[in-house]
Amino acid sequence: MWYNGGMSLANLAAVTFPWDQLLPYRKLAQASAEKLGCSFIDTTVGSPIDDVSKTVQNAVVPSLNAHGYPMTAGFPELRKAIVQWLKTTWNIPELDENNILPTIGSKEVVGMLPMMLNLGPDDIMVRPSIAYPTYDIGAVAARTQILATNNIEDWCNNTSVKLVWINYPNNPTGECTSLEHLKAVVRAARRIGAVVASDECYSLFNWKNGANGAIVPHPSVLETALDGDFSNILMLYSLSKHANLAGYRSAFIAGDKKIIQELLTIRKQLGLIPPHISQIALKAALEDNEFITKILENYQTRHFLLHSILQRAGYDIEHSEGGLYIWMRTKKDEWEVLDEFVKLGILVTPGSFYKHSLLNNIRISTTIRTEDILEIGRRLGVEI
Repeated sequence: MWYNGGMSLANLAAVTFPWDQLLPYRKLAQASAEKLGCSFIDTTVGSPIDDVSKTVQNAVVPSLNAHGYPMTAGFPELRKAIVQWLKTTWNIPELDENNILPTIGSKEVVGMLPMMLNLGPDDIMVRPSIAYPTYDIGAVAARTQILATNNIEDWCNNTSVKLVWINYPNNPTGECTSLEHLKAVVRAARRIGAVVASDECYSLFNWKNGANGAIVPHPSVLETALDGDFSNILMLYSLSKHANLAGYRSAFIAGDKKIIQELLTIRKQLGLIPPHISQIALKAALEDNEFITKILENYQTRHFLLHSILQRAGYDIEHSEGGLYIWMRTKKDEWEVLDEFVKLGILVTPGSFYKHSLLNNIRISTTIRTEDILEIGRRLGVEI
């Protein structure tokens, strides 16, 4: 556990943004690529490269003349579409529109939820032991304590714990879990009055195949609700990845009605209103099942191709059972491995960005073209 001292939202500027540390390496990798006469390949940020579906593009055209304020709660047809999609994807029949709140992407929720839940210096926020840095930023802003662990036993009897973040498939490791584990997390949190916030942005990217090789969604925390009891449960979902809507900032929260209504009131006060075009895109994307299937199949192909190439190049792969990243264990200092990739004109992410100690891991995103994955193989000397 570690404590944030006197930090608050006002001095978040004092916290180094991890990816800014890669700017010098980016320039070196670009120079290496130019010297080698090949393209620069950036595998650091998981930013989609595929087109937005024509269905979404056509749907947003009429909303370009959106001269009025949109609804912070989301327009009714959008909330209905989200409910229907969740029911269809995970068979959660008890949900209704009051369980739903659209957001401006999911990162802003990750960064502000501890404050919005009124956590303070005497409270503890639990987050995964290896995690996306923004969970900690949210705790810094709220001036609350952080406990980094994957073990329920480390916090289940501590009434100072007020918020428990879980993230499956995990970013960066791609680790998955079972519905039974999610149920155990929720039971433990409810016993001490804590809220479980499940970041499920990668839940459709579950590479543990179902029957006949089908892509089956990862279990959701919403499935732990018995008889429609969503108390102390929040699920965060974004369409940045599965619908290529990173540029639209289309996302939502689902779960506990009481908390949803409190968050809605706070968001109204702060003007955190998803733009109308973002809401239109979100509804259209959720209803475009054919496009979603195509995107999942594309990423599945990219994932297993890159996984195979890196293994054949001699790297040890850990977890990587889901999500959009390959998590490699390196046999030497991760920054040395970063340098090796830089000399090949390839930029990768050090594992230490996701924990406060050296991990000797590297994260490589699969949000790159299949041709670039094959090119990585060529530069690593792997015959395809």
